[in-house]
Amino acid sequence: NFDFKPKKAFLLYEFLGTALLAFTLNLSAEAFPWVLLFVSLWAWQLSAAHFNPAITLATLLQNPGEIAGNVRSFVFLIVTQLVGALFGTMFTFFGSIIDWYGNQEKQKKITPTPPTLCPSFTTRLDGGNNDCQSKTEMNVLIGETIISFVFIFSWMIIRKFEFKGELKQVENFVKPIFVMLIYIGVTSMTSFTGGFQNPTLALQMAIWNKGVYDQDAIDKDGNTDTYYNVNHLGRFIWVYTTAPFLGAVLAAIAHRMHEKSLQ
Repeated sequence: NFDFKPKKAFLLYEFLGTALLAFTLNLSAEAFPWVLLFVSLWAWQLSAAHFNPAITLATLLQNPGEIAGNVRSFVFLIVTQLVGALFGTMFTFFGSIIDWYGNQEKQKKITPTPPTLCPSFTTRLDGGNNDCQSKTEMNVLIGETIISFVFIFSWMIIRKFEFKGELKQVENFVKPIFVMLIYIGVTSMTSFTGGFQNPTLALQMAIWNKGVYDQDAIDKDGNTDTYYNVNHLGRFIWVYTTAPFLGAVLAAIAHRMHEKSLQ
């Protein structure tokens, strides 16, 4: 996964894939699994197809003896993913502006829905606002760590498994489908956490919502749920950027134990 010297477009595919995933997550979270399948299909052979710093970290840690030699490639991948996510934020902005010009009846530009924060721990107040209860961050951290571990560990198993015989011909098509199915399954369990599993995508969404999203317009429209989530995203961003890495460390350990059990 880190040997990208023979592949000229290695980092380019990682950049484009992360940018497209960020753009999709911002505008239509429902389409995210299908776009993940799409970018994985055309990047599976030509890139690491990580699109996620947490997966990159787990891949780095799965072979402790090769960490020193892979650190440089690891840094390149992380930076590429971050830059790609920021470009995805920029694409979201341009896409929103274009959509706004095409809908003159709208009072403001069309923008994505902010992530739902701790809905299972949210209490409705008389004023219509939401109030996340105390210690919610730790609950979300535990949940995000668990689902990140499940997804990343499953991804590593899929990536490492080798098809044999005639199935070898369809390996690079079937594996991305498995990744999409695992993602759908994992995200179905994340209604109470937000379900990022990707620190870069969480960071870019925080930048989009806090830096671009029109909070005053949201407040005037009376959409207090959205207004609340936008203003409190900063409170949870450390959770969404930390939990995937914790899950990645656990996944790397579990995958190494899994590999030893097969020997």
